[in-house]
Amino acid sequence: MQLHIRIKPDTAIELPINYNHILQGLVYRAFANGDPLLSRMIHDGGDSDGERIFKHFTFGPLEGRYRVEDKIITFTDNVFWEFRSYDSDLVEMVERFIKVHGIDLGDAHCTKVETFIGAYEPESSNLYIKARSPIVAYSTDDLRQTYYYTPEELSFYDLTCLNALKRYNNVRPDAEATIQLVPESVSDADKVITTYKGIIIEGWKGEYVLNGDSDILNYLYQTGIGAKNAQGFGMFDIVEEADPLQY
Repeated sequence: MQLHIRIKPDTAIELPINYNHILQGLVYRAFANGDPLLSRMIHDGGDSDGERIFKHFTFGPLEGRYRVEDKIITFTDNVFWEFRSYDSDLVEMVERFIKVHGIDLGDAHCTKVETFIGAYEPESSNLYIKARSPIVAYSTDDLRQTYYYTPEELSFYDLTCLNALKRYNNVRPDAEATIQLVPESVSDADKVITTYKGIIIEGWKGEYVLNGDSDILNYLYQTGIGAKNAQGFGMFDIVEEADPLQY
């Protein structure tokens, strides 16, 4: 499901240029308000038995008219935001919280907020997609050094697909899904370097072809592709649901 949000601020909204943690904080406050136990489990990444819990949601960047100066992004008009999840309860929690409490963005407390829940589900087994937020693929060595892969490296696609299958099998443990991601139009201009709570993250926008079983493609549309989806990475838009023979 998709929660589409339109914010009509009374004053300009000023945020640090790297603001993903602010949006994620809003999401977790909504979870805590709706279901405190579930919120703790999702936040901590596991349940009482130590079993890993995957975070089946993602969100996109704020969109609207803005300017950037001295690492501050200022939105000067209506702002649009989208939250998605494979779990409809999570979408409804976020919507209820926003309707009651509004949205805090920096010093701006926004109460003029419109919401709409969508239920779009792609049905094709072959999608031409465009990354709305960067796709992240990385590995960490024994010294806890992180290496971020690029679309020029095969591991970028291998790790992205492996991550997708692991997350999907968390909700469909008996499913035997397949998935493939290949580049369609990616250039150096699509590289995005950002920080999340002081940690540097490298990701890539661009256009790709994503094919596989329709159910896992729907799952990925609702939750994002690649790593760090719950931090606002890997949301994509569908340019076209295409016949595989076209590619």
